Amino acid sequence: MLPTECYLKTLLEYVPNILGMFDKEGELVFCSDSFLRFIGISDIAVIRGWTFEKVYALLNDEEFANGAKEAFAFIQQSSETKTDERRIFVKPEGRFKTFTIESVPMFSDNGMFEGVIVSFLDKTAVLEKETAEQFNAVFEAIPLACSIVDSSRRIVYCNPAARALFRFDNTQDLAEQFYEHRLDYPSGESINTEIAKMFDAAFETGFQRFHRMCLTEDGDPLPTEMTLVRFPWKDDFRLAVFNRDLRETGESGSWVAAMLDNAPFPCAYWNKNYELFDCNQTAVQFYGFNSKDEFVQRFYEVSPEWQPDGKRTIEKVAKYLKLGIETGYHRFEWMHQTLDGDPVPTEVILIRLVKNGEPILLTCEQDLRELRKVEFRLEKERTLFFDILNTQPNPVS
Repeated sequence: MLPTECYLKTLLEYVPNILGMFDKEGELVFCSDSFLRFIGISDIAVIRGWTFEKVYALLNDEEFANGAKEAFAFIQQSSETKTDERRIFVKPEGRFKTFTIESVPMFSDNGMFEGVIVSFLDKTAVLEKETAEQFNAVFEAIPLACSIVDSSRRIVYCNPAARALFRFDNTQDLAEQFYEHRLDYPSGESINTEIAKMFDAAFETGFQRFHRMCLTEDGDPLPTEMTLVRFPWKDDFRLAVFNRDLRETGESGSWVAAMLDNAPFPCAYWNKNYELFDCNQTAVQFYGFNSKDEFVQRFYEVSPEWQPDGKRTIEKVAKYLKLGIETGYHRFEWMHQTLDGDPVPTEVILIRLVKNGEPILLTCEQDLRELRKVEFRLEKERTLFFDILNTQPNPVS
Protein backbone atom coordinates (compact mmCIF):
# COMPACT_ATOMS: atom_id res chain seq x y z
CA MET A 1 0.00 0.00 0.00
CA LEU A 2 1.35 3.43 -0.95
CA PRO A 3 2.05 5.92 1.87
CA THR A 4 -0.74 8.17 0.62
CA GLU A 5 -3.18 5.30 0.78
CA CYS A 6 -2.04 4.46 4.33
CA TYR A 7 -2.65 8.04 5.43
CA LEU A 8 -6.04 8.03 3.74
CA LYS A 9 -7.01 4.70 5.32
CA THR A 10 -5.99 5.93 8.79
CA LEU A 11 -7.89 9.17 8.30
CA LEU A 12 -11.08 7.42 7.18
CA GLU A 13 -10.93 4.92 10.04
CA TYR A 14 -11.07 7.62 12.69
CA VAL A 15 -13.07 10.41 11.09
CA PRO A 16 -16.56 10.59 12.67
CA ASN A 17 -18.24 11.44 9.37
CA ILE A 18 -20.07 8.88 7.23
CA LEU A 19 -17.82 8.87 4.17
CA GLY A 20 -17.36 6.51 1.23
CA MET A 21 -14.83 6.79 -1.61
CA PHE A 22 -15.58 5.29 -5.02
CA ASP A 23 -13.13 5.08 -7.95
CA LYS A 24 -13.78 6.14 -11.55
CA GLU A 25 -15.48 2.80 -12.22
CA GLY A 26 -17.95 3.49 -9.42
CA GLU A 27 -16.49 0.82 -7.12
CA LEU A 28 -15.87 1.32 -3.39
CA VAL A 29 -12.21 1.86 -2.50
CA PHE A 30 -12.21 3.25 1.04
CA CYS A 31 -14.78 4.27 3.62
CA SER A 32 -14.90 5.50 7.21
CA ASP A 33 -15.73 3.23 10.10
CA SER A 34 -18.88 5.35 10.55
CA PHE A 35 -19.88 4.39 7.01
CA LEU A 36 -19.45 0.70 7.82
CA ARG A 37 -21.59 1.00 10.94
CA PHE A 38 -24.14 2.98 8.94
CA ILE A 39 -24.66 0.18 6.40
CA GLY A 40 -24.31 -2.60 8.98
CA ILE A 41 -20.98 -4.10 7.80
CA SER A 42 -18.10 -4.87 10.16
CA ASP A 43 -15.18 -5.09 7.69
CA ILE A 44 -14.48 -3.03 4.56
CA ALA A 45 -12.98 -6.11 2.92
CA VAL A 46 -16.53 -7.46 2.57
CA ILE A 47 -17.67 -4.60 0.34
CA ARG A 48 -14.45 -3.24 -1.23
CA GLY A 49 -14.94 -3.28 -5.00
CA TRP A 50 -18.72 -3.12 -4.75
CA THR A 51 -20.48 -0.66 -7.07
CA PHE A 52 -22.56 2.32 -5.97
CA GLU A 53 -25.86 0.54 -6.46
CA LYS A 54 -24.73 -2.64 -4.69
CA VAL A 55 -23.50 -0.71 -1.64
CA TYR A 56 -26.64 1.45 -1.51
CA ALA A 57 -28.78 -1.67 -1.72
CA LEU A 58 -27.66 -2.39 1.86
CA LEU A 59 -29.71 0.62 2.95
CA ASN A 60 -32.95 -1.19 2.02
CA ASP A 61 -34.04 1.70 -0.18
CA GLU A 62 -34.71 0.19 -3.59
CA GLU A 63 -35.43 3.51 -5.28
CA PHE A 64 -32.24 5.06 -3.92
CA ALA A 65 -30.16 2.05 -4.94
CA ASN A 66 -31.66 1.95 -8.44
CA GLY A 67 -30.84 5.62 -8.96
CA ALA A 68 -27.23 5.27 -7.80
CA LYS A 69 -25.90 4.26 -11.22
CA GLU A 70 -27.57 7.24 -12.91
CA ALA A 71 -26.30 9.55 -10.17
CA PHE A 72 -22.74 8.35 -10.66
CA ALA A 73 -23.03 8.80 -14.43
CA PHE A 74 -24.32 12.36 -13.93
CA ILE A 75 -21.34 13.28 -11.69
CA GLN A 76 -18.88 11.65 -14.09
CA GLN A 77 -20.22 13.53 -17.12
CA SER A 78 -20.99 16.90 -15.52
CA SER A 79 -18.11 17.03 -13.02
CA GLU A 80 -20.59 18.64 -10.65
CA THR A 81 -21.40 17.89 -7.03
CA LYS A 82 -24.74 16.16 -6.57
CA THR A 83 -26.76 16.78 -3.39
CA ASP A 84 -29.80 14.82 -2.25
CA GLU A 85 -31.86 14.67 0.93
CA ARG A 86 -33.37 11.36 1.94
CA ARG A 87 -34.94 9.51 4.85
CA ILE A 88 -33.05 6.27 5.34
CA PHE A 89 -33.71 3.42 7.71
CA VAL A 90 -30.58 3.02 9.85
CA LYS A 91 -30.57 -0.66 10.71
CA PRO A 92 -28.21 -0.53 13.74
CA GLU A 93 -30.40 2.14 15.37
CA GLY A 94 -33.69 0.62 14.24
CA ARG A 95 -35.15 3.94 13.04
CA PHE A 96 -35.45 6.26 10.05
CA LYS A 97 -33.18 9.29 9.92
CA THR A 98 -32.87 12.18 7.50
CA PHE A 99 -29.58 12.70 5.67
CA THR A 100 -28.12 15.21 3.26
CA ILE A 101 -26.14 13.09 0.79
CA GLU A 102 -23.37 14.97 -0.98
CA SER A 103 -21.47 13.28 -3.83
CA VAL A 104 -18.32 15.24 -4.75
CA PRO A 105 -16.23 14.37 -7.86
CA MET A 106 -12.45 13.80 -7.45
CA PHE A 107 -9.93 14.79 -10.13
CA SER A 108 -6.27 14.07 -10.74
CA ASP A 109 -3.66 16.83 -11.10
CA ASN A 110 -4.20 16.86 -14.85
CA GLY A 111 -7.98 17.22 -14.43
CA MET A 112 -8.95 13.62 -15.13
CA PHE A 113 -12.00 12.22 -13.31
CA GLU A 114 -10.83 9.76 -10.64
CA GLY A 115 -13.92 9.00 -8.62
CA VAL A 116 -16.43 10.29 -6.07
CA ILE A 117 -16.43 10.95 -2.35
CA VAL A 118 -19.87 10.51 -0.82
CA SER A 119 -20.76 11.96 2.58
CA PHE A 120 -23.93 11.38 4.57
CA LEU A 121 -24.75 14.30 6.90
CA ASP A 122 -27.28 13.36 9.58
CA LYS A 123 -29.84 16.19 9.82
CA THR A 124 -32.33 14.32 12.00
CA ALA A 125 -31.64 16.09 15.28
CA VAL A 126 -31.75 19.54 13.67
CA LEU A 127 -34.97 18.81 11.78
CA GLU A 128 -36.65 17.29 14.83
CA LYS A 129 -35.70 20.32 16.89
CA GLU A 130 -37.05 22.68 14.22
CA THR A 131 -40.21 20.60 13.86
CA ALA A 132 -40.77 20.57 17.62
CA GLU A 133 -40.29 24.34 17.83
CA GLN A 134 -42.67 24.97 14.93
CA PHE A 135 -45.14 22.47 16.35
CA ASN A 136 -45.13 24.15 19.75
CA ALA A 137 -45.44 27.62 18.27
CA VAL A 138 -48.45 26.64 16.14
CA PHE A 139 -50.34 24.57 18.68
CA GLU A 140 -49.69 26.93 21.57
CA ALA A 141 -51.21 29.77 19.54
CA ILE A 142 -54.32 28.19 18.02
CA PRO A 143 -57.56 28.93 19.91
CA LEU A 144 -59.01 25.46 19.30
CA ALA A 145 -58.47 22.87 22.06
CA CYS A 146 -55.90 20.37 20.85
CA SER A 147 -54.20 17.37 22.44
CA ILE A 148 -51.59 15.04 21.00
CA VAL A 149 -51.96 11.28 21.50
CA ASP A 150 -49.14 8.82 20.86
CA SER A 151 -49.53 5.32 19.43
CA SER A 152 -50.13 3.96 22.94
CA ARG A 153 -53.16 6.28 23.19
CA ARG A 154 -51.49 8.42 25.85
CA ILE A 155 -51.78 12.20 25.84
CA VAL A 156 -48.28 13.65 25.50
CA TYR A 157 -49.25 17.28 24.95
CA CYS A 158 -52.21 19.61 25.20
CA ASN A 159 -52.32 23.29 24.32
CA PRO A 160 -53.55 26.15 26.54
CA ALA A 161 -56.98 26.11 24.86
CA ALA A 162 -57.43 22.41 25.81
CA ARG A 163 -56.33 23.02 29.37
CA ALA A 164 -58.74 25.94 29.63
CA LEU A 165 -61.65 24.00 28.08
CA PHE A 166 -61.30 21.07 30.48
CA ARG A 167 -60.21 23.36 33.36
CA PHE A 168 -56.85 21.76 34.02
CA ASP A 169 -53.72 23.63 35.08
CA ASN A 170 -51.21 21.49 33.18
CA THR A 171 -50.79 18.78 30.57
CA GLN A 172 -49.83 16.06 33.06
CA ASP A 173 -53.06 16.35 35.03
CA LEU A 174 -55.18 16.31 31.86
CA ALA A 175 -53.22 13.35 30.47
CA GLU A 176 -53.64 11.34 33.69
CA GLN A 177 -57.38 12.01 33.93
CA PHE A 178 -58.33 12.17 30.25
CA TYR A 179 -60.18 8.85 30.17
CA GLU A 180 -61.92 9.64 33.46
CA HIS A 181 -63.59 12.69 31.95
CA ARG A 182 -66.04 10.89 29.68
CA LEU A 183 -69.54 9.69 30.48
CA ASP A 184 -70.38 5.98 30.33
CA TYR A 185 -73.52 4.48 28.87
CA PRO A 186 -76.30 3.46 31.30
CA SER A 187 -75.70 -0.14 30.26
CA GLY A 188 -72.31 0.07 31.96
CA GLU A 189 -70.37 -0.04 28.68
CA SER A 190 -67.55 2.44 28.83
CA ILE A 191 -67.53 5.28 26.33
CA ASN A 192 -63.75 5.15 26.68
CA THR A 193 -63.87 1.77 24.94
CA GLU A 194 -65.62 3.47 22.03
CA ILE A 195 -63.10 6.33 22.05
CA ALA A 196 -60.23 3.82 22.03
CA LYS A 197 -61.81 2.22 18.93
CA MET A 198 -62.01 5.66 17.30
CA PHE A 199 -58.34 6.27 18.09
CA ASP A 200 -57.43 2.92 16.52
CA ALA A 201 -59.51 3.74 13.44
CA ALA A 202 -57.84 7.14 13.13
CA PHE A 203 -54.38 5.58 13.33
CA GLU A 204 -55.45 3.19 10.55
CA THR A 205 -57.33 5.59 8.25
CA GLY A 206 -55.80 8.94 9.16
CA PHE A 207 -59.03 10.71 10.14
CA GLN A 208 -62.08 10.35 12.40
CA ARG A 209 -64.75 12.79 13.60
CA PHE A 210 -67.49 12.17 16.16
CA HIS A 211 -69.46 13.77 19.01
CA ARG A 212 -68.91 12.98 22.67
CA MET A 213 -70.19 14.32 25.96
CA CYS A 214 -67.07 14.96 28.03
CA LEU A 215 -66.57 16.19 31.57
CA THR A 216 -64.46 19.08 32.83
CA GLU A 217 -62.00 18.67 35.70
CA ASP A 218 -64.86 19.78 37.98
CA GLY A 219 -67.12 17.03 36.61
CA ASP A 220 -69.34 19.35 34.55
CA PRO A 221 -70.80 17.96 31.27
CA LEU A 222 -69.14 19.35 28.16
CA PRO A 223 -70.60 18.53 24.70
CA THR A 224 -67.80 18.43 22.15
CA GLU A 225 -67.02 17.50 18.59
CA MET A 226 -63.81 15.46 18.48
CA THR A 227 -61.70 15.43 15.30
CA LEU A 228 -58.76 13.02 15.10
CA VAL A 229 -56.01 13.60 12.51
CA ARG A 230 -53.03 11.28 12.09
CA PHE A 231 -49.61 12.76 11.38
CA PRO A 232 -46.07 11.27 11.14
CA TRP A 233 -43.82 11.76 14.12
CA LYS A 234 -40.20 10.56 13.94
CA ASP A 235 -40.52 6.85 13.15
CA ASP A 236 -44.13 6.53 14.23
CA PHE A 237 -47.50 8.26 14.01
CA ARG A 238 -49.43 10.44 16.43
CA LEU A 239 -52.93 11.83 16.56
CA ALA A 240 -53.92 15.45 16.85
CA VAL A 241 -57.18 15.46 18.81
CA PHE A 242 -59.21 18.63 18.33
CA ASN A 243 -62.09 19.23 20.76
CA ARG A 244 -64.66 21.79 19.66
CA ASP A 245 -66.94 23.15 22.38
CA LEU A 246 -70.50 22.87 21.03
CA ARG A 247 -72.25 24.74 23.82
CA GLU A 248 -72.20 28.07 21.99
CA THR A 249 -72.02 27.02 18.34
CA GLY A 250 -75.67 26.34 17.68
CA GLU A 251 -74.79 22.79 16.64
CA SER A 252 -75.17 21.07 19.98
CA GLY A 253 -78.95 20.81 19.90
CA SER A 254 -78.88 18.56 16.85
CA TRP A 255 -77.12 15.74 18.64
CA VAL A 256 -77.15 16.35 22.40
CA ALA A 257 -80.87 15.55 22.48
CA ALA A 258 -80.13 12.26 20.74
CA MET A 259 -77.53 11.27 23.29
CA LEU A 260 -79.37 12.47 26.41
CA ASP A 261 -80.97 9.05 26.80
CA ASN A 262 -77.48 7.57 27.08
CA ALA A 263 -76.46 9.79 29.99
CA PRO A 264 -76.38 7.88 33.31
CA PHE A 265 -77.89 10.79 35.30
CA PRO A 266 -81.12 12.81 35.00
CA CYS A 267 -80.99 15.53 32.33
CA ALA A 268 -83.58 18.00 31.11
CA TYR A 269 -84.03 20.85 28.60
CA TRP A 270 -85.43 24.32 29.36
CA ASN A 271 -86.16 27.07 26.82
CA LYS A 272 -85.35 30.77 27.20
CA ASN A 273 -88.78 31.33 28.78
CA TYR A 274 -87.82 28.93 31.58
CA GLU A 275 -90.22 26.25 30.29
CA LEU A 276 -89.26 22.59 30.55
CA PHE A 277 -89.68 20.85 27.19
CA ASP A 278 -87.62 17.64 27.19
CA CYS A 279 -85.68 15.19 29.37
CA ASN A 280 -83.76 11.95 29.10
CA GLN A 281 -84.98 8.46 29.90
CA THR A 282 -82.89 8.36 33.07
CA ALA A 283 -84.88 11.30 34.49
CA VAL A 284 -88.14 9.51 33.75
CA GLN A 285 -86.97 6.36 35.56
CA PHE A 286 -85.24 8.23 38.39
CA TYR A 287 -88.44 10.01 39.48
CA GLY A 288 -90.81 7.15 38.74
CA PHE A 289 -92.71 8.57 35.76
CA ASN A 290 -94.02 6.56 32.82
CA SER A 291 -92.92 8.85 30.00
CA LYS A 292 -91.02 12.01 29.14
CA ASP A 293 -94.29 13.88 28.59
CA GLU A 294 -95.40 12.96 32.09
CA PHE A 295 -92.09 14.19 33.52
CA VAL A 296 -92.46 17.54 31.72
CA GLN A 297 -96.06 18.00 32.84
CA ARG A 298 -95.56 16.94 36.47
CA PHE A 299 -92.01 18.20 37.06
CA TYR A 300 -92.93 20.45 39.99
CA GLU A 301 -94.44 17.45 41.81
CA VAL A 302 -90.91 16.06 42.32
CA SER A 303 -89.83 19.17 44.21
CA PRO A 304 -91.31 20.27 47.57
CA GLU A 305 -93.18 23.57 47.60
CA TRP A 306 -90.48 25.10 49.78
CA GLN A 307 -86.71 24.62 49.55
CA PRO A 308 -84.64 24.07 52.75
CA ASP A 309 -83.63 27.77 52.79
CA GLY A 310 -87.31 28.79 53.12
CA LYS A 311 -87.67 30.00 49.50
CA ARG A 312 -90.50 28.85 47.25
CA THR A 313 -89.40 26.25 44.74
CA ILE A 314 -91.10 27.88 41.75
CA GLU A 315 -89.39 31.22 42.47
CA LYS A 316 -85.96 29.66 42.91
CA VAL A 317 -86.32 27.67 39.67
CA ALA A 318 -86.92 30.91 37.73
CA LYS A 319 -84.01 32.62 39.49
CA TYR A 320 -81.52 29.86 38.72
CA LEU A 321 -82.67 29.40 35.12
CA LYS A 322 -82.32 33.14 34.51
CA LEU A 323 -78.81 33.01 35.95
CA GLY A 324 -77.93 30.05 33.73
CA ILE A 325 -79.15 31.81 30.57
CA GLU A 326 -77.21 34.96 31.45
CA THR A 327 -73.91 33.41 32.56
CA GLY A 328 -73.85 30.16 30.57
CA TYR A 329 -73.11 28.04 33.62
CA HIS A 330 -74.32 27.63 37.17
CA ARG A 331 -74.01 24.93 39.83
CA PHE A 332 -76.08 24.57 43.00
CA GLU A 333 -77.73 22.11 45.39
CA TRP A 334 -81.46 21.42 45.11
CA MET A 335 -83.98 19.47 47.11
CA HIS A 336 -86.17 17.20 45.02
CA GLN A 337 -88.58 14.57 46.25
CA THR A 338 -90.03 11.31 45.01
CA LEU A 339 -93.68 11.09 43.99
CA ASP A 340 -94.27 9.63 47.46
CA GLY A 341 -92.77 12.71 49.07
CA ASP A 342 -89.41 11.28 50.19
CA PRO A 343 -86.63 13.93 50.01
CA VAL A 344 -84.03 13.59 47.25
CA PRO A 345 -81.07 15.96 47.72
CA THR A 346 -79.29 16.68 44.42
CA GLU A 347 -76.60 18.81 42.88
CA VAL A 348 -77.74 20.56 39.67
CA ILE A 349 -75.54 21.88 36.87
CA LEU A 350 -76.93 24.34 34.31
CA ILE A 351 -75.21 24.60 30.92
CA ARG A 352 -76.34 27.06 28.27
CA LEU A 353 -76.61 25.63 24.74
CA VAL A 354 -77.93 27.00 21.47
CA LYS A 355 -80.78 25.51 19.44
CA ASN A 356 -82.08 27.07 16.24
CA GLY A 357 -80.28 30.27 17.15
CA GLU A 358 -81.99 30.51 20.54
CA PRO A 359 -80.40 29.91 23.97
CA ILE A 360 -81.60 26.88 25.89
CA LEU A 361 -80.47 25.27 29.14
CA LEU A 362 -79.34 21.72 29.77
CA THR A 363 -79.74 20.67 33.42
CA CYS A 364 -77.83 17.69 34.77
CA GLU A 365 -78.48 16.28 38.24
CA GLN A 366 -76.44 14.19 40.64
CA ASP A 367 -78.17 12.21 43.38
CA LEU A 368 -76.64 13.16 46.75
CA ARG A 369 -78.57 10.72 48.94
CA GLU A 370 -75.68 8.29 49.40
CA LEU A 371 -73.31 11.16 50.08
CA ARG A 372 -75.66 12.57 52.71
CA LYS A 373 -75.90 9.14 54.37
CA VAL A 374 -72.13 8.94 54.59
CA GLU A 375 -71.91 12.49 55.95
CA PHE A 376 -74.59 11.69 58.54
CA ARG A 377 -72.79 8.52 59.64
CA LEU A 378 -69.46 10.33 59.93
CA GLU A 379 -71.03 13.14 61.94
CA LYS A 380 -72.73 10.59 64.22
CA GLU A 381 -69.43 8.79 64.78
CA ARG A 382 -67.68 12.10 65.43
CA THR A 383 -70.30 13.11 67.99
CA LEU A 384 -70.07 9.71 69.69
CA PHE A 385 -66.28 9.97 69.84
CA PHE A 386 -66.37 13.33 71.57
CA ASP A 387 -69.12 12.19 73.94
CA ILE A 388 -66.95 9.27 75.02
CA LEU A 389 -63.91 11.53 75.26
CA ASN A 390 -65.73 14.04 77.44
CA THR A 391 -66.89 11.33 79.91
CA GLN A 392 -63.32 10.24 80.71
CA PRO A 393 -62.10 11.16 84.24
CA ASN A 394 -58.94 12.65 82.80
CA PRO A 395 -59.78 14.07 79.40
CA VAL A 396 -56.99 13.99 76.88
CA SER A 397 -56.16 17.48 75.68
